[in-house]
Amino acid sequence: MRSLRDKMDAMDTKLSDRVTKVGDRIDAWNMQLSAKDDALGAKSDALNSKIDSVANRLDAKIDSFGSRLDAKIDARVDGLSGELATMRTWAIGLYIALAAGVFATMARGFGWI
Repeated sequence: MRSLRDKMDAMDTKLSDRVTKVGDRIDAWNMQLSAKDDALGAKSDALNSKIDSVANRLDAKIDSFGSRLDAKIDARVDGLSGELATMRTWAIGLYIALAAGVFATMARGFGWI
């Protein structure tokens, strides 16, 4: 019985040593992973700042393009409104000429002229 107890104590000691070694390995891996996580966090912060600067530049470019496009559209609309006023004047003149032609044709047909 004593020898069995001694064997069990020896096995318990070996098992405790192995558990301690595994715990030490896990702690070492944890430290390595923490260091890598910190390095990755720094890289992530740098990447985020680069992305933010690119996004800000892109927003500025889009805003300037929108302003230029608005100016061009406004210029075209102003030019078009001037052309519409001219076309309206021509249309009124043509309507008057058409009415005069129809009236002259009717006068000739009715024998007024």
